[in-house]
Amino acid sequence: SGEAEATELWLIEARTKKARLLLRGRNSSDVKKVLAEFSSLSFSLDEHYLYFNSAALATEGSIHRVDLKTGVVKFLLFGAGVDVIPRGRERGNLLVLRSIIKGDQGRNVYAWVTSPEGKLLREIGEADGRAAATYIKNYVNA
Repeated sequence: SGEAEATELWLIEARTKKARLLLRGRNSSDVKKVLAEFSSLSFSLDEHYLYFNSAALATEGSIHRVDLKTGVVKFLLFGAGVDVIPRGRERGNLLVLRSIIKGDQGRNVYAWVTSPEGKLLREIGEADGRAAATYIKNYVNA
């Protein structure tokens, strides 16, 4: 993954206002275990997990989730950006952006719905296309 800045995630308990270190960045020869430059933070609807994007490949990041009680981190899939879908038929699933090469079109970014475990369920469309924009408006940002 090259030179990515290791970062930290801290959690502040709402009741006690106490801060605790949830996750510390780390380097690894296994790109799926690199944890750095965290972004796209999104809590699961049951508030048991925090999903996030980490630096990984030159063309794409990796999406992980961390268990808020145990601190256990799980790699889910390669992607850039993750949001938990708050309503509708996909409620609780994830909206993920993935960089994919399709035929002679070159590399484009597509929006996908995945399970909370990172299993690809269905492609929504190109991330900057009408289908993805409509989906995001109706199910994520509304």
